[in-house]
Amino acid sequence: MDTYMVERYLPGMGQEELHAAMGRLKAAAAQLQAEGVAVRYLGSTFAPEDQYCFCLFASGSPAAVQEANARAAFPFARIIQAVRIAPEDL
Repeated sequence: MDTYMVERYLPGMGQEELHAAMGRLKAAAAQLQAEGVAVRYLGSTFAPEDQYCFCLFASGSPAAVQEANARAAFPFARIIQAVRIAPEDL
């Protein structure tokens, strides 16, 4: 599976609303997995000062990542393939 990054601009979104949206992402990815779609939500990074949020997914296709975000009703600017480098990989 490849890694995809979902980029979002979230002006005015509060912490509670953000956590709720991320919970929906996790649930949507789990639902898709149960349906046999290869997609897994890996987590998010939020930069409150700039109001940007970056969410990582492991998936076989960007379409599956798009579907998870659509089911979660969490708007995004774009989905791009990313390379995740963990400290243990160095």
